[in-house]
Amino acid sequence: MKIECCVFDFGGVMSPALYPDLVKPIAEGLGIEWNRIIDGYRKYRQRMDGDLITLREMYSMIFADIGVDVPEDAFAKILEADTATYFARNEDTLAWMRELKSAGFKIGILTNMNTPFSRHFKRVFADFVELADALVVSGEEHLFKPMREIYEVAAKRLGVEPAKICFFDDIEENCQGARNAGWNAIRFSGVAATKKAFKELTSPENHFLAAAADVLEMDGVGLDTRFRDVPEWSSLKAFGLLVMMESRFAAPLKIDGFMAIETLGGLYRFAVKHLIARVLGVAFDSLGDNPRYGEPPEWDSVNHLRIAMEMEKAFGVKYPIERIPALLSLDELSKE
Repeated sequence: MKIECCVFDFGGVMSPALYPDLVKPIAEGLGIEWNRIIDGYRKYRQRMDGDLITLREMYSMIFADIGVDVPEDAFAKILEADTATYFARNEDTLAWMRELKSAGFKIGILTNMNTPFSRHFKRVFADFVELADALVVSGEEHLFKPMREIYEVAAKRLGVEPAKICFFDDIEENCQGARNAGWNAIRFSGVAATKKAFKELTSPENHFLAAAADVLEMDGVGLDTRFRDVPEWSSLKAFGLLVMMESRFAAPLKIDGFMAIETLGGLYRFAVKHLIARVLGVAFDSLGDNPRYGEPPEWDSVNHLRIAMEMEKAFGVKYPIERIPALLSLDELSKE
């Protein structure tokens, strides 16, 4: 999958906070059940994030629904605690954003957040914001996720095609909103798990499989998919795969060679091997099943960099520069 830009949500991603947990002891001290606060928070939060109501007005509505009168001194503490909750920072997310920026990805921030809090955010999270090529705040736009329009605003501001953006949000509804706008999206479940999912999305094999899935008009294909066994297999789909191999991956296949391959994984390895042969200037048939650095001798340090660069172009992958010296064979290049 060719991804050029990574866009991050704020709450639950850059900050570990999902709800204003620092409000909880104050509310419970007033005899207010915490789950009643959360119910109201869910009910009114989007309106506040769109700058349709203030933080104070949101809590006034919550307390009115619950049927409680909150003294002004306690009310002020609740507002202060709500804001302070979200000052907690996820340093692992910051480190990953820096990695992605260094690897050449554009970075965006798209968050449901009211304008008053955004001023605190830009101060407390200044190092996150500095990495962003675009920052879209719901309150400033008077739009909020998962409205399609706010994703369109972000994509335009980033200058990236929707299909080349990947969005990370801890709320599935917001991820689905991104997908509806043509983006890729991964529900954030911690940096380690999300990085793994992103690596799988952007792997060269997944880029190839996405192209094959378009030709075969089916989802859920894998390297072990026997393409002649797919529903409604036809000579037209066979022709489509041949055209895909030549036009998208510069790996023309003769009919007899195509007939000898049974799975999408076989087609994928053929495409990668053909790329290696083309860069090295050697005959395809002269390469073994898993050619590697130094075997053949044409695979030297200069051509190794050229192979990595051509893999990035053909298969939509971005190899971290420090990983390239370790990708010493067809197997390692194709699975990274």
